[in-house]
Amino acid sequence: MMHRRIAPYALVAGTAMLSLLLAACNQATPTTLPATVAPAPVTEPSQAQATEAPTVAPVEQPTAEPTAAPAPAAQVSDKPYRVGIFSDLKTTNFWSYFGPNGSVWEQYVFNPTTTSLYGLADQSFKIVPIAAEGMPERPLKKEGDFWIADVKLRPGITWSDGKPLTANDVAFTVNAAVSLKMPGSWATVYDPNFLERAEAVDDSTVRFVYKQEPGIAVHENNTLQGPILSEAFWKPVVDKVTEKVKALVVPADTASEDEKTAYNTAVSEALNELYNADSTGEPHVGAFSFNKWEKGAFAENTANTNFFQRGSTFSQFANGAYEEVMPDGTTFSAYGDPTGDKTLSFTGGPSVPATIYTVYQDQNAAVLALKNNEIDFFLNSLGLQRGLRAARRAGGRAGH
Repeated sequence: MMHRRIAPYALVAGTAMLSLLLAACNQATPTTLPATVAPAPVTEPSQAQATEAPTVAPVEQPTAEPTAAPAPAAQVSDKPYRVGIFSDLKTTNFWSYFGPNGSVWEQYVFNPTTTSLYGLADQSFKIVPIAAEGMPERPLKKEGDFWIADVKLRPGITWSDGKPLTANDVAFTVNAAVSLKMPGSWATVYDPNFLERAEAVDDSTVRFVYKQEPGIAVHENNTLQGPILSEAFWKPVVDKVTEKVKALVVPADTASEDEKTAYNTAVSEALNELYNADSTGEPHVGAFSFNKWEKGAFAENTANTNFFQRGSTFSQFANGAYEEVMPDGTTFSAYGDPTGDKTLSFTGGPSVPATIYTVYQDQNAAVLALKNNEIDFFLNSLGLQRGLRAARRAGGRAGH
């Protein structure tokens, strides 16, 4: 699976140190859910505003040709993957998490549940297609006062409920964020200063309409890497909120501060109806589906057996080339000829039936749980505490 624009940045700080801990631990994975652990209040910096991904222009138009040999299936475990986190969730609503109410902890749980048209390849961090078919086209087409970019969807993608992902889902998500001027990461990936709208040309083609020409930082590194949500599930709520916002009278530039404040308050109240909407039963298109949340204890994602990249083999080569071999034998490559020495090769999952995110009071509690084989990994956006770093240097295993 590839890194999406909204996914990788918060994992980098803690992962390198934690990998050293994991290498020293023999893991044993139980099949039971974790016991309730009361978390201590934790204040984390907001991750709402996405950081810039490396600016990488696609260098080659790939070809997709079927091959005789199918990709190997992912190795599957029948036990859940157990992860430690240090703060409870604030919301289970993706609109809210990606808007004003998100933190790194929601990001860890919810990013695996969605997808994007493009993402960043593991290791090289070059832009590669995920839900899209082929690489982004440049230059964009100029039509009147607008710049146009069409993107084809990869065929055969379905939501976790079995319904097909279409260009209507993409256009719906983009237009909701743009028309309602949603804050947070929505305003970063679907920037209303550039995007006019998105259109579904047909079920497999989405068109992005820009009111000013976007650079790579806007189009490839943000718009094309934004999340996609289900139109069928969310449209009734979004339509209701949109009607309320449109019914408001936008104050003139000469209006008083009280009038402007009243308008902004009314807009926020309307948007809160979306942010607070019940997401129970929402279909997902990522590798996992959000399943349950026990406040103060744990959250659980279950594997999406319909995930479209499950069983695909991803390879990167010393010459810079990238290749995906799909389970039906179809291949995609970019950035050169995929031959010679491989620097990375793996088969995409999900390879576990579920991921359980257990809430711990602090790093010390999580490290102890790791040593006791109660969890397999812990996620940490801030790096190890000073005492744990010293313990790791002294004994190679934190806590010793």
